[in-house]
Amino acid sequence: MKSYFFNVMGIFALMIGFCTFESNAQTPVSGNNGSSTSFGISAEMGIPKFASNTMSIDILPGIDIPINFVDFSEASDVGFGVSGNIQHTFANNRAAVLAKVGIMNFKVADQGILRANVKAVPVSIGGRVYIFDGLYAGADVGATMVTSKLKATILLDIGESRQETVFTFAPNLGYQLNVGNTQVDIGAKYALVGGKYNYFGVSAGINLPVGKR
Repeated sequence: MKSYFFNVMGIFALMIGFCTFESNAQTPVSGNNGSSTSFGISAEMGIPKFASNTMSIDILPGIDIPINFVDFSEASDVGFGVSGNIQHTFANNRAAVLAKVGIMNFKVADQGILRANVKAVPVSIGGRVYIFDGLYAGADVGATMVTSKLKATILLDIGESRQETVFTFAPNLGYQLNVGNTQVDIGAKYALVGGKYNYFGVSAGINLPVGKR
């Protein structure tokens, strides 16, 4: 688990370095070419749209049974998480590139004989275009490291824990409101997480400027 965490942090550090290098390369000494770099943190709420065969369990070695008798889209509770990003805005503040990392946790089922939860750690890069004032549309692409834990009581207690990394694509819409040098960012997205762990998410957070403006 420690190596799992440090791998995510390493990828995010590389992304931050890339965005910082781009900011330094594009920003003149005067710092007034319509570009800026900011760091943001957000709280997120996710409504899962998991596939019914998202999870499976080995009842005996080599006998893998899909847990498809539960409608996960109805059984799943709302998930919660946090994310951090570094954003570089350019083209007179009409476009931006971002690097993001976050964590989401979903309690998939808690039905007595069946308990399950999913933890997702998305790492992505993305872009956005500002349509009007602070209104923007964008998309993120990357990978999500998913850990699913399942416990079933079928005569005996049977447990299963799995990790996998899946491709992620998340179109999004949002609005940024300037409050002094701080930006309040409210957004919504639909995250396609490997086709199995999809969810609709809404987020609220703040972006703080990095360096001189």
